[in-house]
Amino acid sequence: MNAGGWLNIAEENYEEEEEEGEEDEMKQKEDGFIFRDGDDIGWLGYFIGRNEQVQKITIHHMHEEKIIVLMKDVKHNRSIDFFECISHYGTIQGNDIIDSLSCFIIHNNNLKALRLWYVDIGLDCARSLALALNQRQEKSLTAFHLKQNNLSNEALAEITAALSGYKQLKSLGVGENLIGRDQKYYDTLAQIIDLGYITSSNQNAETLRRLRDDDLALTGRGEEVLTIADYESDFGNHFYTGEDDDDNDDWGWLAYFVGRSKQIRKLCLSYLPEEGDKIDAFMEGLNRNQSIEFLDVRCHIEGDVIIDSLSTFITNNSHLTKLELWYVNIGVDCARSLALALNKRQQKTLTRFVLVRNHLDDEGLVAITSSLIGYPLETLSVAKNLIGREGCVSLGLIATSAALHLKNVWVSNVSMSGNDFDDESLQILAVALANTTTLQTLTLSENSSITAAGLRALSSLFRSACPVETLHLEDMNIGDDGAEALTAALAGNTSLKHLTISPDSAGITRTGWSAFSKLLCDTSSINNTYQSNHTLEHIGGKYYCFRARNGDSLFYSGDEFSGEILGDIPHFIARHLIMNKYCPNDAARLKIFTCHADLAVETLFKYKLAFLPSVVSGYLSARQYCIGKKYWNCRVPSTWELASRRLSSTYKFVRGMPLLVADGYQIQVQRDFISSPCERCGRKRKFIDTTMTDP
Repeated sequence: MNAGGWLNIAEENYEEEEEEGEEDEMKQKEDGFIFRDGDDIGWLGYFIGRNEQVQKITIHHMHEEKIIVLMKDVKHNRSIDFFECISHYGTIQGNDIIDSLSCFIIHNNNLKALRLWYVDIGLDCARSLALALNQRQEKSLTAFHLKQNNLSNEALAEITAALSGYKQLKSLGVGENLIGRDQKYYDTLAQIIDLGYITSSNQNAETLRRLRDDDLALTGRGEEVLTIADYESDFGNHFYTGEDDDDNDDWGWLAYFVGRSKQIRKLCLSYLPEEGDKIDAFMEGLNRNQSIEFLDVRCHIEGDVIIDSLSTFITNNSHLTKLELWYVNIGVDCARSLALALNKRQQKTLTRFVLVRNHLDDEGLVAITSSLIGYPLETLSVAKNLIGREGCVSLGLIATSAALHLKNVWVSNVSMSGNDFDDESLQILAVALANTTTLQTLTLSENSSITAAGLRALSSLFRSACPVETLHLEDMNIGDDGAEALTAALAGNTSLKHLTISPDSAGITRTGWSAFSKLLCDTSSINNTYQSNHTLEHIGGKYYCFRARNGDSLFYSGDEFSGEILGDIPHFIARHLIMNKYCPNDAARLKIFTCHADLAVETLFKYKLAFLPSVVSGYLSARQYCIGKKYWNCRVPSTWELASRRLSSTYKFVRGMPLLVADGYQIQVQRDFISSPCERCGRKRKFIDTTMTDP
């Protein structure tokens, strides 16, 4: 017996097989009694029974009859707090074993932990064990583990009923038994089961504990999000599926706790097992959940495996507002099943519906979109699919129906990137979307069949009441013709702020950029400059907003830490875009005073000197703007150049209206003189306006 009072009893000729996670425990048990042929096991039991120092005893790989002989005297011991019986000769009959243990269990008040592995516990045996547990005066057990006992549900019910009075019980294990894992099984063990004992990792056990105790928000993120994936992560509530095997019931318990949880708001499902029974078990639990608002499925899996199972969840969960399905192969039949589930929902609460990389074709999209009428969608994405002309027509019909009949508020974000539609399809879609009044973001990236003719068709959208603010055209060879088509479509538009393209592969030369420059600032005349586009703030790659030192909102293109503002487009374009972040009137004034070196003020002479203060203040505002933008290397006029322009414009006013300027100066001198008191008497002089005539 070692210093910790741990006695390990084993037969000779047994090669001990350490299980994973038991190395430290086995080191503590390395000192023990090796039973050999000729040894009298009765004497060992006698001395254990009268010993007061032994605290833990482990019986390994002994035959049934020897265990019974040993227990005849061990039952008198009152110092043992941990008892473990493990047979590696196969499952042994438990009737005599349990009978010999009953007296020990009843009378040893120090017993805290009891493990019985590979002991056959039938219903009668379970009742005897339950009777012994009930007769204990001290309900001091904290751990009770059964493994490979051929334990049935009825036998388990007998034992768990007896354990109901053990308030200190923290760990209960019933691994690798014949128990049918139904709802009653999970209900019986939910609060007392040792989650670390029946799961494949400590991380999964901790995640299940949070689910059971409804404390998902205690992870530091403050979010009720559960992620199920085949990779490990210490961030948030993460359930790792990589080590699941038949000896553990990770998926069964996960399904049970997900089904009963009232706290999960978002479920990210990145992995499902290959075994159909595990998928069915998880989906059965998921279908009972009523708290999930956002379901994000990103599994490479056939749709017929998951869509039918998800249909019940989609139909019955009234709180679901966001649904994303990535990499799920959705054929026509699956699309119809999904549409049927959407039609059956009583609560039309979906605001976000995303289908990405699903091999979804026109026929499938037509089936799905027809079921979306009535939903207050804000985001609709069918990116990276096989959508063509018929799909665009179906989306257009729904948009038109929503706008005319007000059956729902149409989406503010539509993504159709990476599909297979052409110019005619885009024309149909643009005409239909022009009827909406809520669309803010349209993504058409990676549609290689769209040419300048299709982009020109966007004019019907940009000249309507549709308030599109962002248009994505990344990874498309727009070319100079496409650039000119876009600028023509954007003429007169006052809503688009962001046009994201891929400058390196867009095929735009100086000819195309000149068209954009003319759209943003037409310097052919002051009037044309004023009527240019003062809304578009960004052209280029995906943008990142950055707050400058002076409070301005600037936009990075490409890499967030590239250190360049709109660095992938010409500087003469970037200068106009940065000006457009101001309100349209201020942007127009800045362009006029910074882009016109020789301001033609002669056209203002008919208003006499009324516009002279505005011209002077305009140059002063442009000077302040240019001082702030020098840091960003936007190639704006220097302060000296602006001062020279201001002086030149003022001189033009003076030279063009010398008498008016002189008269104005003389009248001001007279007013200053009259307003001063008389030097002799101190009285104020009376001003007689000689320009007035008698009535």
